[in-house]
Amino acid sequence: MIIGELSILLIALVVLILRYLSCRTNASSTPTVRNEGKPIAIILTASVGGGHEAIGQAVRAELERNGYTVHVEDGLRLMGDLINWIMVGSYARMLRHMRWSRKSLGSLMWDVTFKLTAFGWSARLIRLLVGVFFSRRLLPVIEESKPSIVISTYPLVTAALGYLRRTGKLEVPVVAVIPDYGVHALWVSPYADMHLVTSEQSARLVESAGGKAWVVRMPVDPSFDNLPPKSIARTKLGIPQAAFVALVAGGAWGIGDIRGAAEHAAAAGAFTIVVTGKNVGLKKHLEACLGNTPNIKILGWTDNMPDLMAASDCLIQNAGGVTCLEALHVGLPIIMYNPVPGHGEMNVRVMEQAGAVCCARTPQELTNLLTEVMSGQRSLHTPIPSSLTPSVVDAVESTIARPARATVGVSNATDWLRRVGYGIIAASVFLWLSLTPTGLVLASRALKLPVVGYHAPKGRVSIGVRVSDPLTARAIEQAAWNTDGCITIFADDKAAIGLYPSRKVQFGVSEPSYQGRLHSPFSERRHAALIAHEIQDHTGEYPHYFLPAGSPNITELIEMPKHTHLATWHKTGRHFPDKGLIIVDARGLSPSEAVHHLHSTMDAIRLRGLTCTAINGL
Repeated sequence: MIIGELSILLIALVVLILRYLSCRTNASSTPTVRNEGKPIAIILTASVGGGHEAIGQAVRAELERNGYTVHVEDGLRLMGDLINWIMVGSYARMLRHMRWSRKSLGSLMWDVTFKLTAFGWSARLIRLLVGVFFSRRLLPVIEESKPSIVISTYPLVTAALGYLRRTGKLEVPVVAVIPDYGVHALWVSPYADMHLVTSEQSARLVESAGGKAWVVRMPVDPSFDNLPPKSIARTKLGIPQAAFVALVAGGAWGIGDIRGAAEHAAAAGAFTIVVTGKNVGLKKHLEACLGNTPNIKILGWTDNMPDLMAASDCLIQNAGGVTCLEALHVGLPIIMYNPVPGHGEMNVRVMEQAGAVCCARTPQELTNLLTEVMSGQRSLHTPIPSSLTPSVVDAVESTIARPARATVGVSNATDWLRRVGYGIIAASVFLWLSLTPTGLVLASRALKLPVVGYHAPKGRVSIGVRVSDPLTARAIEQAAWNTDGCITIFADDKAAIGLYPSRKVQFGVSEPSYQGRLHSPFSERRHAALIAHEIQDHTGEYPHYFLPAGSPNITELIEMPKHTHLATWHKTGRHFPDKGLIIVDARGLSPSEAVHHLHSTMDAIRLRGLTCTAINGL
């Protein structure tokens, strides 16, 4: 339930505030650790996509060419399995399966989340959260390496390192590498010693978020330094020499409107190479839809991007990142098409300001742009990074040479604030136990309460039908006579008058839907008791089960009538459950529609080889 989730968040926030306020002022007088001989650097990356690791390896190569000993670690993984799973697992699935249409709910939520976390207060809160709970786990690997500098390529790792610098637990300087032109406020830590960015526009964004910035010449993989001539690369890849070649890429995860970019580029007459990265599902989809198009070549994950860029006349991208850095490095013109919401749109806006890309936000704009370029009416160009721009090595050495920064602490909380904080924690725990299924599980085990369905054996299911109309209730009951007695009818309001005595079905009380209204559990208990007696009057059998309207919690233990068991249930949908009570919601359906819905559910159960039993068999 939403209230339960908010309670958990409130607990976490209170703990963070108390720990934040209990930190003592700690000005560090210990000099920065220096190493004899070769300087040592540790680079902390993250396996979220491929860009963070790629820029980390490029920085490593440049530092090693200048005499550094470099250790590269997955900083996000070091910070713990929980945060790594959130960012690498759920985040990746969201991006891969999101419909990148501006009208889609997923894209809207992504865009709103990106913009909300850009506010100063929200960015500070997230940085504090990450620092308090996950930053200490980075210390062992840093202390073991004894580096002269710590470099981060991932925002949350930067936040953790900034917290360690702020609290005096990390004495060596911290440098954040931000390869994107558009810099989100969350990517900046005011306590990091330096942020390395790609443009003056990016530097101003860092400074507006409270950090220090240095414009540098971003390194790329050394394989992009010596590209073959275009004719040789095309011969090697089997691409027509006279064609205008458009390279379409969506990063390691293949996000964005890749299909739309490929279709419209090919329709404009360009020989189109599509790189789907590690998105196997996208590759299969494109092969099924566009595989027979003669001027489209579809590739999955490839290590041959240098040759692909050497053979291409332009890159069509949608978000920016390391792929754009590589294109800028080799002088390949970039067209940003239909940028993904959030960071993609921000990147495009800043790259346009810097004169690094052309932008086509609609299919028609992309078609017109490519048509004009291929006809010679318009030319594409990409600015080549100046050799006079400082390198990453220059910035790192300058940061190491700076005097150690004093850390800034926070005064202790007053006693009254502590008492208020602990009171909020106690209230939050109470709400969490009261309004979440976890509390119900704990209560049922401790008090041995009658709860049905929590521990149902795998492969065994029961069907429950929720009804509110007498005619629908009667139709379901008639249909249930031929189902081997595995149907439970849950009635609310006046549905009980449609029920008749029968040994083929079991009866239960359904909690009404409140549609967001506040309600008293005691008044609802009286309401449920009336429905229970109504069912008994019409069927001669007192209902044995009580069905909550949503996620079960302790409040339902108050609302359920006497002598009934609380039933926990599973919604049918994309992921059909393989155990427990399955509810067919017949409210608002006509009798025929309800019966059809019931039969469809039973067919799905049989197709999956599940055993359908009565509810008391769970």
